Amino acid sequence: MKDIKKVIIVAGGSIDTDFLKEQLKDVSYSFIIAADKGLEALDKAKIKPDLMLGDFDSASEKIIEKYRSLEIPEIKLNPVKDDTDMEFAIRESIRRFEAVPIVLYAASGSRLDHTMANMELLKIGYEKSPYTNITLINEKNRVSLLSRGEHTIVKKEQYGQYISLLCYTDEVKGVTLKGMKYNLNKKNIKKGSSLCISNEIIDDVAYIDFDEGMMYLVEALD
Repeated sequence: MKDIKKVIIVAGGSIDTDFLKEQLKDVSYSFIIAADKGLEALDKAKIKPDLMLGDFDSASEKIIEKYRSLEIPEIKLNPVKDDTDMEFAIRESIRRFEAVPIVLYAASGSRLDHTMANMELLKIGYEKSPYTNITLINEKNRVSLLSRGEHTIVKKEQYGQYISLLCYTDEVKGVTLKGMKYNLNKKNIKKGSSLCISNEIIDDVAYIDFDEGMMYLVEALD
């Protein structure tokens, strides 16, 4: 088996085919999981998954049978279950590859409940040590979940123009921001605050540091 450096999970949300092709143009060291209707997105992009899983209540039977004929490994889930196909895919990735980073595609779209649930699933990466970095990416945003401590963003490597931070926990204590248009020094922020929305990096490197809690980091193109 190839040396896996990244796990890519493609779900059934909205995604532009050309964007997915560009993002996955080099998957030499990646393991690709199609979560149910994500199989259709990968098929349109002409990318073959390493594993297909789900209850398959969304993907077309024609596409499913095509990849079964190619003998793609499959995990068939019961449609009556307590977790989504995406949650199962994330946990299956961690079970197989432990702390290998995971990137979620087609995990957002018109179903706001699914988008919000998928953002909540980023927390799974912190359930056991070593932690697994899970990132959600679409055409306009890159979302990750930060734990306490210092984090850096190199300006030339950022995903978009704007940086937003949102509390995941009820309160995040001691938030310090440096290298940004709007800096902070040891500020306590409670869930429901919009204080850290639409910031911008002005130095070559920006620093995010906090003492307690967890925050979503959203890098937005526009």
